[in-house]
Amino acid sequence: MENALIDLTNLNNEEKKEKGVEFTPAEIFQQPEMWRETLKIIKNQKEVEFKKIIKEFFFTLIPLSFIVNITGLFLGKMGTIIGSKQEIYFIYPVLISTVGDVGSIVGSTATTKLAFGTMEAKFSSLKEHIYEITGAWSASLLMYIIYAVISGVVYEISNFLGYISNLLLVNILSVFLIVVISFLVAIFTRRKGWDPDNFVIPLVSSLADTVTTLSLLLTVILF
Repeated sequence: MENALIDLTNLNNEEKKEKGVEFTPAEIFQQPEMWRETLKIIKNQKEVEFKKIIKEFFFTLIPLSFIVNITGLFLGKMGTIIGSKQEIYFIYPVLISTVGDVGSIVGSTATTKLAFGTMEAKFSSLKEHIYEITGAWSASLLMYIIYAVISGVVYEISNFLGYISNLLLVNILSVFLIVVISFLVAIFTRRKGWDPDNFVIPLVSSLADTVTTLSLLLTVILF
């Protein structure tokens, strides 16, 4: 079969035309070599991509370890300062989660725009991202109000207006910081030629703990 294929490819143009085999035998004959070369390219690309992912992982791991320790420190302080305020502990996990969600939404949509070239990799592009920011932020404010109502009812808080005002202040402080941080991370990594998706979500998710806890501490201390 291989010799017959070679014989067909060795025919002159007139003979190939007469037999109706001008292109097909040559295409079939070159396919094994083409697939071997394609496989080599894919393997090399996978290896380069894998090394890039590992490198970026270690760049992310160092700040994440630091952030986790800082969060633990703030959490310990919060326990001492807040004391018996069970209504805050009751909603503390969802406060953090909501801030992290806002950061993830802002960061992910920013990296998508950067990837498609619809937004320049500079901080002034923040104004072009205002729709996504205001949408996510507004939703988080609504969720904070819901959290306040639920915990207020469960723990029968008397000064509900003051309580909900404090929680909204926590939201404003923490979301503002996480939005700025997530956008800066997306811009910085894009400029460095790194994959922003390997940085934005892990860093924002961890920073949400620290930022929300710190904002909660400041609010409790000041008010």
